[in-house]
Amino acid sequence: MSKNNKSEAADKPYLSKRQHEVLQELAKGLSDQEIANSFFISVNTVKTHVRNIRQALEVQSRTEAVLRGMQLGLIVIDAPQQEKPVTESFKPAPIPPSSLPNLLAWQRIYFGIAIVVALLVFAVPTIKPTIGQEETNTAILSNTCTAISKTKNSDNRWEYVTEMPTARSGLTVVTHDNILYVIGGSRTSGVTSLVETYNYDTGLWHEVASKPTPVMYMQGIVIQDEIYVPGGCQADITNTKQTPITDQLDIFQIETNQWRQGSPLPQPLCAYTAAAYDDKLYLIGGWSGQTFLDTVYVYTPDDDQWQLLESSYPLKIGFAGGATFQNRLYVVGGYDGEQSYHDAYYHDFETNQWLPAPTLNHGLSGHGVITLNNRLYAIGGGMKTPIDSMQSLTTDDTAWQELQSPYSGSWHNLSITTVDTRIFAVGGWCDKRLDTIYQYQTSFKVFIPFSRQ
Repeated sequence: MSKNNKSEAADKPYLSKRQHEVLQELAKGLSDQEIANSFFISVNTVKTHVRNIRQALEVQSRTEAVLRGMQLGLIVIDAPQQEKPVTESFKPAPIPPSSLPNLLAWQRIYFGIAIVVALLVFAVPTIKPTIGQEETNTAILSNTCTAISKTKNSDNRWEYVTEMPTARSGLTVVTHDNILYVIGGSRTSGVTSLVETYNYDTGLWHEVASKPTPVMYMQGIVIQDEIYVPGGCQADITNTKQTPITDQLDIFQIETNQWRQGSPLPQPLCAYTAAAYDDKLYLIGGWSGQTFLDTVYVYTPDDDQWQLLESSYPLKIGFAGGATFQNRLYVVGGYDGEQSYHDAYYHDFETNQWLPAPTLNHGLSGHGVITLNNRLYAIGGGMKTPIDSMQSLTTDDTAWQELQSPYSGSWHNLSITTVDTRIFAVGGWCDKRLDTIYQYQTSFKVFIPFSRQ
């Protein structure tokens, strides 16, 4: 490549894959509604993409954005009566099932290659048994994992938001001031210490200070404007060798963009359940490197001390989900190395006892649990068996309610967080490491027009 070409490439503004696709549709003269229908997203999401495109290209109008995109070579004009293969460096977006009959030539090639690869994968026997990592679990390999798109006239509240710069599973995600902090996890190159932020208001990604210890199967908790990330696996959990696990407590100071260390955990631990209550951090169960545990550890930030709770959890499990909900600490599902549990319990802080909660409709492990609008949500969890729904519960319910999930199949080792009335499901494993972010709208604001008589 010549120096001029290198300079031109460096001068090109960064657009995400979805922004590239929206810009291409703008060049066709499509309206916001038409673009929304083609990508199965809302009109508001299209408007946000268009605004971000204009900002990135430093223009004021849609027409200027198209002209600028053509000048920079960001818009591909198909030659008449000839179909050319895709030359963009990014991956084409998944096509919803309802759009399959109208696939373009490059899409037919893409799916043809995917089918061939899938057949090769199914034909290859499992090399090593694992507990946590999906690609070597024969039970999971036999099931297909697909995204459920939001179609017109559907009551599905899930909507695709964006993709992460780095696909990850076994990660943790927390929110502070409408900014998502995506921490650690497993990517193609191995366990990572990478920390990336996503600004929900602007739609922009940034990289911040990396975590001192690269880990996966851990959870982050925000307490008093700091992010606490205890322990974690430094490699995947397998049945054939000792898993390296850390007892380090890494604490991210958001204002200074710096990490500091807290008091080490009483023992190395990963795949635990974490929750905060009364400005204290609770760790339930988890994997010690040799076995699953029923221990409950409590960390107090003010004195930087850990203590063992006398009341052990009723089960020895890892990969469960948990959250505090109406002065109770709920722990839902989990995995003991053989099965995913239907069981759910809550801790009564007044009596210091674990009490049974309504049983899940199906066993979950590797899922996320969160509370929002007086409701408890369990999302994902197909580590052992496929799932095609998420479940929710209120304290008045006697049974879990089934709701639609953004993925159908063996979706697990994701992370979830909230912004306002929305739940964000980030990454995970679903036949591969995912770079997707979906949002779930738990409630809607209804404005009733007022008129004077």
